[in-house]
Amino acid sequence: MVKIVINRTQKTAQYYVEDLGNGITLDMVLIPGGSFMMGSPEDELEHKESESPQHLVNIKQFCIGKYPVTQEQWKAVVALPQVQKELDPDPSHFKGDKRPVERVSWYDAVEFCDRLTSCTKRQYRLPSEAEWEYACRAGTITPFHFGETIITDVANYRGTDNEEFKWLGSYGQGSKGIYRGETTEVGSFKTANAFGLYDMHGNVLEWCSDHWYMNYNEAPTDGRAWINNDNQKVLLRGGSWYSNPHHCRSAFRFNEVPNYYEYYIGFRVVYDGEAVRLQDDLSSGANVDYTKQRNFLKARKWQEADNKTYNDKPIIVRGVAVISFKNEDNDGNITNKTIEITPDDLDWEVDSADERQMGTETAYAATYYFDRGQIEWTVWEYPMGVTNYSDYRIEGGTLVTNFDSLEVNNEEPY
Repeated sequence: MVKIVINRTQKTAQYYVEDLGNGITLDMVLIPGGSFMMGSPEDELEHKESESPQHLVNIKQFCIGKYPVTQEQWKAVVALPQVQKELDPDPSHFKGDKRPVERVSWYDAVEFCDRLTSCTKRQYRLPSEAEWEYACRAGTITPFHFGETIITDVANYRGTDNEEFKWLGSYGQGSKGIYRGETTEVGSFKTANAFGLYDMHGNVLEWCSDHWYMNYNEAPTDGRAWINNDNQKVLLRGGSWYSNPHHCRSAFRFNEVPNYYEYYIGFRVVYDGEAVRLQDDLSSGANVDYTKQRNFLKARKWQEADNKTYNDKPIIVRGVAVISFKNEDNDGNITNKTIEITPDDLDWEVDSADERQMGTETAYAATYYFDRGQIEWTVWEYPMGVTNYSDYRIEGGTLVTNFDSLEVNNEEPY
């Protein structure tokens, strides 16, 4: 009898939590940068020409949803102000807070990302097709991230034969299984890949940001989305509860028009910024009331937000950054200068450039918003005549400011 091998290992993932209010959170897992062979070899069982030619792709670090977006997450974000289009607050056919949202179009998924971006000031989007496959494979080269085959004990797909479409319920040496005929709660199989992602095979097809191409000839090799404004179809990946097993392979590609929606189509989101607070233990949540903290920020109560604590240490969310220095002119006159930079000046932008006059010269600084962290200023040009650095320090080219009545220590404030 053939032995079926499903690879199981234990690993620790890095992630951060996006608070959506009312106890609803979105776990975003850090995917390290690297290179991989995208597509499938011609001798892979059920290989399609659209998966050729295999090609080396270089991927930059990014964060992606630990699970497909759930119905409770969808409802929380849909309640935020509209950006481009209206959204149905409850579109799913199979109801359940922890089940993936489905019956959403590509346009709906993009609007979800835009609303989340507008609220959090972090640029959320759909993954590129290359990012999705890289995240799914997690370093593997087999048809599935857990090995050469798939069984319904570890994924939600059609595990029975379908006479109408001549679909087999098994793949390779794998056994047939069951056909659930509906979505399942995300993460319910307790089988993550090496990056810590769940439900990459089956449950719901997932929208990607790319347009559809028949093959990988001339495809980008840097991980970006492959866009052609003349193309009317976009990409989906991962297979679904409705799919036969070979449609759930890491390399399998599917396409649809962007306004299409069905009860087997969902999505997950990506954030590629680096200014995030990562946690090593997925089971340990931060003891912070982020709903209350967000209300402080919306009410422009910067000091109250800054005074929130985590493990009895300051959490500097936003405050008044004070840069003090002495400026000496050509006649030897010394003038004390102070610049206060408020959250209004920063405009809540990640990597936003802020140009301020400091005496007779200009200092250029880039700001980074750290969730539960601090604001750092990377200064490329210092003001002429600076003679006193007592109110700030230089660490590897990074200027870390003091905040109004709050001391920034050498340690991370969490």
